[in-house]
Amino acid sequence: MKKGYETMNSVNLQDEFLNEIKDQDLEVTVILQNGFQMKGKIKDFDKYVIKVESGGKSHMIYKHAISTFVK
Repeated sequence: MKKGYETMNSVNLQDEFLNEIKDQDLEVTVILQNGFQMKGKIKDFDKYVIKVESGGKSHMIYKHAISTFVK
């Protein structure tokens, strides 16, 4: 029975979404908890951070600081 949360043998929804954006090389708007918005491309991510390329620079953003992604 498949559940609505991560199991040992499945990719979680968050990773699935981030992989889709990364693999398609899409530009997204990242909205942070403080309201700051950054447009860029997801280059990599792990359990705690996301690496975003914006304006020719790389930015490491902690996931807990992110409110929303807009494709």
